[in-house]
Amino acid sequence: MTRYIFSVIVILSANTFSQEIASIPLIDKINAYNIDEELNLIKSRDSLLYVVQRVASDVKITTFDAEYNQVKQVNLTDSPFKNYKILSSASVDNSMLFLLSGGIFKNRFSLISYNFQNQKFEEILQLQKFINEEFLGSFFIKDKLHLLTVSLDSQELSIYTISKASKISKKSYDFSHYKFKAPGFSDEKLKYLFYQKGISPIENNEIDSFLGASLKNKSYVFNQELWLTFDQDPELTRLIKFNLDNGKMALQDIPKPLSSEGRMRESNSFIKDKYIYQLALNKKEMILEVKNLESGLMDYRFSVKEDENIGIRNTEVRLRGAAYVKERVLEKTSQFIRKVVSSESAIFVRKINDTIQMRIGANRSSYPGVIMAGAVNFDGAPQNYLYSNPLPISDLSAVSDRWISFSAVFDSNFNHLDTETIPNLYDKIKDFKESKDLKKDIKDALIFFGENYIYSYVDKGFVKLVKF
Repeated sequence: MTRYIFSVIVILSANTFSQEIASIPLIDKINAYNIDEELNLIKSRDSLLYVVQRVASDVKITTFDAEYNQVKQVNLTDSPFKNYKILSSASVDNSMLFLLSGGIFKNRFSLISYNFQNQKFEEILQLQKFINEEFLGSFFIKDKLHLLTVSLDSQELSIYTISKASKISKKSYDFSHYKFKAPGFSDEKLKYLFYQKGISPIENNEIDSFLGASLKNKSYVFNQELWLTFDQDPELTRLIKFNLDNGKMALQDIPKPLSSEGRMRESNSFIKDKYIYQLALNKKEMILEVKNLESGLMDYRFSVKEDENIGIRNTEVRLRGAAYVKERVLEKTSQFIRKVVSSESAIFVRKINDTIQMRIGANRSSYPGVIMAGAVNFDGAPQNYLYSNPLPISDLSAVSDRWISFSAVFDSNFNHLDTETIPNLYDKIKDFKESKDLKKDIKDALIFFGENYIYSYVDKGFVKLVKF
């Protein structure tokens, strides 16, 4: 029996999922819709949460303890942030690190440290402009900052590593022996994978970013390894693993599902734990395969043709952003397959208790570039950057406005379960924003802190923190 939790019930009970824990006055003159202002959340190893506001060169840092009590607040002027954007940030020892970008082409980078003891900013490192390289992203892992770039004149990806001692090293990886298929390009070069695409960072948590899952290039961080997956090739998912400790690289090509008629027209993948979930469709059929990345064996396969029922559904197939109506239910499998094939297919996987919950369908929104994971300014303009923290909320409007999907629930052995699905955090926050009548383009941020997700947003002269 198909079961569905109606969204109106969730909206009516939005406040049961959340609790406001703090309200901080904005910096004087701050305008919630000014692109030159930023809101950031940073957590430390000693269970402190920092809320960072910036407008021009003025910075306000508010500190909360593990019980969400405000323990400190500093107001700083003439910081080095003016004319820069914050790309990523981290708390290291008794200081806070910020990676900034500036210049007309955003290709000038600076690493800034703020010391809480002397309450001063210090420029640790001014990076030279990249020559014949495109900056793809940055991320902090265990007190080290890593920058990812792609060469514009060779088949190389490079990782720059910056330590706390301001030492910088570069490791380049040559892929000249491999071909990379990107739609619209006959020349099979690595750089074309990122042309107006970027990388979608997938956080190791249970947040359902369906827009991020629909992008063909994704990144994952597991311990000391950076994993990149590429799904623009219709025949395979290419997985590249970088070990950030020893500098080694491994490449694995994972064949995509095939129908009796050959390769499929539209496909994508998602990695969760040791499994890769691959979704592929043509105009008449959808196939889902789950493969063990360690053994290489297929642990699950499901296929459905256009004239059959989707037997693994635990919800209705819902289309959001349809003509003349905000949302409607699709009754026929052929309708679902046809719309997914002509869109950006997506599969998102999360583990809840002992169950595996999948969301399957497609994003039908247009977007220029990659979602900002770890961005600190949510102005609705995705950029080609990969970040570490906090998590993105600005893609909610795109996610909620135009998509098609259903959810499926399995046990740990991939046996389908007849049960209800659990609302994901993005839906809870979307419902919260609707219940508060908040605008879609407000500045907001999200971070996992302690045992809860902390959502912050700017509203009526305050930065408000809400616990989910």
